[in-house]
Amino acid sequence: MKRLAFTLLLVLVLSPACKPTAPDNGNAATTQAAATATPATPAGSLTPHEQTTGFPVVWGMPVNGMSANITMDKKSFTLQEPLTVRFRLRNMGGDPVQVITGDFWTNHHITLQKQDGAPVNVTSPGMSRLEAFAPQAAPPAPQTYELAGQTIGAFSEAIDIREIFIIDQPGAYRMQMLFQASPGGWQGLLHSNPFTFTVSP
Repeated sequence: MKRLAFTLLLVLVLSPACKPTAPDNGNAATTQAAATATPATPAGSLTPHEQTTGFPVVWGMPVNGMSANITMDKKSFTLQEPLTVRFRLRNMGGDPVQVITGDFWTNHHITLQKQDGAPVNVTSPGMSRLEAFAPQAAPPAPQTYELAGQTIGAFSEAIDIREIFIIDQPGAYRMQMLFQASPGGWQGLLHSNPFTFTVSP
C-alpha cells in the first residue's frame, strides 16, 4: 500500500477476533493492520467517541446485513480548523462477515454539498482520490477483514476533508460517504448517514 495519508491501514476499534486474515488471493501480500484491545461494541450502543461528544449514533440504510456511519468530533468549525471525518461499518447480523478492500479510496467515495445543494469544488489531490473509486475491480493488494456479528468497527483513520474539498466559505455543509467492498467477500453498496456541519469565519 503506497498511499500514505489515505491508505487503507485500517485502525480497527473491534474485538480481538476482528483481525485481518490472509487475502483470498494467495499471491498478494497480507498487510497487517493495527487492532486495539477495545472490546467489541454491540450494535446500537455508544462508542467512547459518542459518549464524550453526546452525538446520537445515526446509520445509513442497511444493505445485506451491513450499514455505514460517518461522524466528526463536533458540528461547528471555523475556516481555520481541520475538518476530520471518521468512517465505520456495522455488522447487524449474528454471524461474522468478511470484507475485502484495497486502498481506502478504491472502496470509499465522499460527497460534499453546500446548504443550497451545490457541490463543493474539489482540490487537485482530492480529484485523484475520488477518481480512484473502483470497488468492482480486484485490488492489487487485497486485505480481508473479519467483522464479528453485532460489531461496530472503525475502518478508517481520521480524514481531513480539506485535503479533498475547497472549503473557503462560511456556511452549512452536508457530507455523505459511499462504501463498496471489493469482490470475494461481503457485497453491497452502502450509503452512510448524511452528516451536516457548519463553518464560521
